[in-house]
Amino acid sequence: MKYLIILFILLCVSCGPKIIINESYEELENVLKKDPNNPVAHYNLGLKCFSESEYENAIKYFNSAIERNHHFALAYYGIYCANLLIDTDLRKELLKEIPDEDYQIKIDSLDMLFSNALMYDPYFEWKAGTLLLPKKESAADFYSQRVLNIYYSIIYDGFRHYLLGNYKSSERALTFSLSIVKDFHQARFFRALARGQLKDYEGAISDLDSLIISKEELNKEKILPVYQETAELNYLIGCSYMKLNKYKEAKEHFEKALEEDLSLFMAHYQLSNIYQKLKNYQEAYSEINSALLLQPEDPILLFNKGVFLSNIGKTELAIEAYKAALIKNKFSYKAAYNLGILYEKIDNNDEAKKYYSHFINTAINKEFNLIEETKTKLQDWK
Repeated sequence: MKYLIILFILLCVSCGPKIIINESYEELENVLKKDPNNPVAHYNLGLKCFSESEYENAIKYFNSAIERNHHFALAYYGIYCANLLIDTDLRKELLKEIPDEDYQIKIDSLDMLFSNALMYDPYFEWKAGTLLLPKKESAADFYSQRVLNIYYSIIYDGFRHYLLGNYKSSERALTFSLSIVKDFHQARFFRALARGQLKDYEGAISDLDSLIISKEELNKEKILPVYQETAELNYLIGCSYMKLNKYKEAKEHFEKALEEDLSLFMAHYQLSNIYQKLKNYQEAYSEINSALLLQPEDPILLFNKGVFLSNIGKTELAIEAYKAALIKNKFSYKAAYNLGILYEKIDNNDEAKKYYSHFINTAINKEFNLIEETKTKLQDWK
């Protein structure tokens, strides 16, 4: 997704619209105190800091959200945007064909943040990026500065609407862009995202398919010296088919993504989800293991491994997997609860009590009913 990051930088300057957070710091901090293990509470406080230009504090809270939910797309994107706002030189380096060596690690890290957000949730909201937009009234001046060429100016309105969450307007503007420049790939990509936000997943798939065809034609004709990858586009199509519950088609595209990019661990994760829905737990277990070979410390993958092992009756191995998930993330309250169940199942009530207690101490407030049931169970065991 490197070309998308470069496009984003070309379209953005740090003088844009204000993100409005109606709640005060005090209100958001009180929510956090009442539900300290909820990643959303940490993210919302981070977004408040972000809206007030306190970018370092925002990153701290976004990281706290990720600590509690390793696949929290919005938090990765928030860190991505905050870094662009903190370091204007970073934006300049991104535009260079060969960035300064001192910045390359930062650029690679930025690329990974963006890719993670897109892989964990292709249709997350980009509203944090509105702070990177120029003010609407200065758009003409922005164009006249030649920061954007004519093609980028065509996409600008569609992109702006997308960041502001006006997805229908974004789709219309990007469709107009494509009527002028049929092969404007960035416009087609963002129209796919806009259609996905509107739950028009078939339309999103159509646009993504068109992008893949274009890339394959370039590769076949060898017009460009660099091979045009399609793995991430196939992955996004697979995710779109998952939204439509079309698992056969989703499976086909996740497998295509892996044929081209063996490191795309989330494709294995999605395949494991498909096999789980089909109650083929052995294949689900195989795919989650493949994902773990690439990301061995991911607590969500370890938790899912425990689920699949439990479903195929391998209780001891499931216990090991859940414990590993808890070691990597002490806030993995679902792993703690499942450990309590498994230890209770094998009549080891001491260990069951230990993990049920861990669940009570780390679960988020929405698990209130299950927390109360678990407290009652522990009381009955005394």
